[in-house]
Amino acid sequence: MDRFNEAYNRVRELMDILNSCNFNIDDPWSIECIDLPSNIRYDMGATRLVVWDDENRDYVAKIALSNDDEKYCVHEVELYNAAEKAGLAAHFGWCAEIYCYGTKSVYAMEFLDCSYDKFDSLTYEWGYENYCREEEIDSSLDSSKEKYSNYYWGSELHCNIVLDWFEEQLSKNIVGLFDNFINSHNIDDIHPGNVSFRGTVPVLCDYAGYGW
Repeated sequence: MDRFNEAYNRVRELMDILNSCNFNIDDPWSIECIDLPSNIRYDMGATRLVVWDDENRDYVAKIALSNDDEKYCVHEVELYNAAEKAGLAAHFGWCAEIYCYGTKSVYAMEFLDCSYDKFDSLTYEWGYENYCREEEIDSSLDSSKEKYSNYYWGSELHCNIVLDWFEEQLSKNIVGLFDNFINSHNIDDIHPGNVSFRGTVPVLCDYAGYGW
């Protein structure tokens, strides 16, 4: 069975479960008011509802929160296809439009373990060591950490640090290609909650962003 059919079957199963719980796809926020089986989890982002089966972590279903928000789902699929053509698909979560359900399309993405706390800690510490080297300050001092925390959290450089950390995990022969792809496609929503690993391979998810 190919990947699309696997994702299709998983998403149909998820939608069948949601519908049996009286989920209203035209009002994705309704998921907060229904009783779901204990294995069904969801997360609500700025533009999309993401639903998955915690006992079968293979694919998630994505539903736009509004008709206008669907452009983010469409764009994400376009970006994945572009990354595939550029030879960079290994570093982007697989995604596709699965099928239309009523007035909305339902999308799928491979499940990626994106723990904000885990990757925020990794990128924070990585950035701190680099910062102290560049500033030539003692990383063991509380004053150094306080200064860095203001730098890390108090500016738009947070996402830049995450991107720098991510690119350090890449093979040296594709870093330039990856960086050019990110910049040319205005992928600007790279934060600790949107990065993961597939085995030992660094991967981005939810990369539609806002910069287009």
